[in-house]
Amino acid sequence: MRLTKRSHFFHVFDVTEWGIPCSTSHIKMAQHEDKAVMLTANDAISCKRYAVAKGYWRDEFIKHFCPIPERKSPEISRGYFARVTAVQILLKQFIEKCFKMGGNPQVISLGAGSDTTFWVLHQEGLTPHCFVEVDFEDIVKKKSSIIRSTKDLQLALLSKGGEEQVTIKPTEIHSPVYHLVSGDLREIEVTGAKILECGLDVNLPTFILTECVLVYLKPEASEKIVRWMGNAFSTALFLNYDPMLLSDKFGEIMKQNVKARGCQFRGLDAFPNLETQRKRFFQNVWEASWAVDMTTVYSRLPQHEVKRIEHLELFDEKELLIQLLNHYCLSCGINDKLHYGIIRNCVFTYIYLYLSFYRFGRYEHFCLKGTVYCFLLFVAFFYILKRSP
Repeated sequence: MRLTKRSHFFHVFDVTEWGIPCSTSHIKMAQHEDKAVMLTANDAISCKRYAVAKGYWRDEFIKHFCPIPERKSPEISRGYFARVTAVQILLKQFIEKCFKMGGNPQVISLGAGSDTTFWVLHQEGLTPHCFVEVDFEDIVKKKSSIIRSTKDLQLALLSKGGEEQVTIKPTEIHSPVYHLVSGDLREIEVTGAKILECGLDVNLPTFILTECVLVYLKPEASEKIVRWMGNAFSTALFLNYDPMLLSDKFGEIMKQNVKARGCQFRGLDAFPNLETQRKRFFQNVWEASWAVDMTTVYSRLPQHEVKRIEHLELFDEKELLIQLLNHYCLSCGINDKLHYGIIRNCVFTYIYLYLSFYRFGRYEHFCLKGTVYCFLLFVAFFYILKRSP
């Protein structure tokens, strides 16, 4: 029974949003794999739609992209809750920090699928200076069609101008604040130039997001994207969400389910754990980097929210949730040429996560010694920053 539940989880949760498969020597095989990966966007929005319908988080716009929610297992909804909440916290903190310092934040979402983040930010008064989404042409056509026919979605595009400033075409949308373009990230020079044409300023602070995208690329391709973005934007935070640690039996089942869908985790062997995920940024022109598993992230989310969502559905297999979260991570690269304090804030957060808490069995306990070490390391780090030229 448990195996069936895990198989269902792997069929949906691990293949979140679309990823980008690498080109092969056979064009037909490559096209087939592209289509298989694009189908995972439907799974992702379906999982989010059900979680929103159950009350895990609020999103008034997701219904436009997936009208009817289909039932999902509780561990899937909790996994998405951890992912969506963590990404939104980091993104909103980044935007608020930029606004506070008088900056104009920008957001680039690579492999955005049917994501609704732009509209959620707009509703909360956190519309960035420029928000660019990139995806395969077929995905863009579908999203563009939905936006064209939905007034609620169009209103956000008009936030800084009139109707005459908004262009909605089958394969692209351009407005003063939002841009949707098609592109293949395997050709980052071409796609990157297309992204920059959307009015992005490489000197402004920029938040770059990839969710289950880099894992579908060959190592050299994903590193090329990371390096291109790092060279293009001098003050930026690149946040990546990917699976990891799939060498055990649990991971093998997960990979088999992905393969059965016609997809492959082509970058997994090169970046199998937190250390390699972190090094991908640090070794490709980013000034600083960190990585953290989703089990730790889940334990550090606002606890009143965690307690609330854990009462939404009956679920007595907490070990299964922890096992699932252990196989996903957030990794991040940071550039801070404009001295927005991004590096200091992220490094402190990373130290706090790993030294202020220790694991005992299935639970997290506060560790006073860890807090002391955290404080001393932060003081030392701050001292080094002050003395550095």
